[in-house]
Amino acid sequence: LATGRVLPFETLEGLRSRFHRDKTSAEVLALTKSQLTAGQKIGLQRKAAESDVAVDFDPAKYDAVRLYVYAYEMGLSEAIREELLRKARATAERLPVRFEYAGILLDVSASMVGHETQAQRPISVALALRDLLAETAERATIVASDGRVAPAAELIEPAGDTSLATGLIALLRREPDVVFVLTDGYENAPAGRFAEVVRAVRRMGVETPIHQFSPVFAAEARGIRSLCDAVPGLPVSKPEAIGLGLLKALFEADVERGAAALLGMVRPAIEGNRDARRIEEVKHGVS
Repeated sequence: LATGRVLPFETLEGLRSRFHRDKTSAEVLALTKSQLTAGQKIGLQRKAAESDVAVDFDPAKYDAVRLYVYAYEMGLSEAIREELLRKARATAERLPVRFEYAGILLDVSASMVGHETQAQRPISVALALRDLLAETAERATIVASDGRVAPAAELIEPAGDTSLATGLIALLRREPDVVFVLTDGYENAPAGRFAEVVRAVRRMGVETPIHQFSPVFAAEARGIRSLCDAVPGLPVSKPEAIGLGLLKALFEADVERGAAALLGMVRPAIEGNRDARRIEEVKHGVS
């Protein structure tokens, strides 16, 4: 078995199960740990811990969603927490938008656990979004649907029904520039109450922009559930690719700042095209 140490873990494990049944899977992991891919290193951490085999991995090599999925399985270490905050800050710096004060409403109901084939992914996407959105603002208030404060880079175990209306009211009382609602759209405590609150506050003259972002498995996902007709839902699978959605939010919060952000996005492309044309003109002149 030891001569197969240069093989991938799955290959050698298959050979062990057929030809070396007196050996253990832990021995295979110990033999092949230097051959593991980045995905295998983080995916096999529980097995490594149970087998008492040290398999190191670098948190910097994984996106925030994958780190949160890992944290739900293995616990949130200080190293993972620091990396999550670093990623949120770095991604926010690349986005074209900034808010003075953002309110973030986080759905932590049981439905956010997701299907067993993608366990903890919806809540992990929502937490990564929470961290990123908080970093786009000078200050942010983060409230969970069960009333808990939900600070950045912290785990929250999803449980119970979905009740978002009370949290929305609490945030609007603070008069933020914008409110982001991070939810799968399955409101049931009671159903429709969020939409009732939105209609009521609009009649009262409260025009704070409200945006719903819904975690999905893939960017091309369709048919997400919107909490309210006046608050269309935007599917998000990769928080780092949310730039256009945030630009829309900024336009609704402040048209002048939105226009400035848009100009900041397109100016490099315009200047790049201009430089490319000049180069082509010079080449044409030389030839």
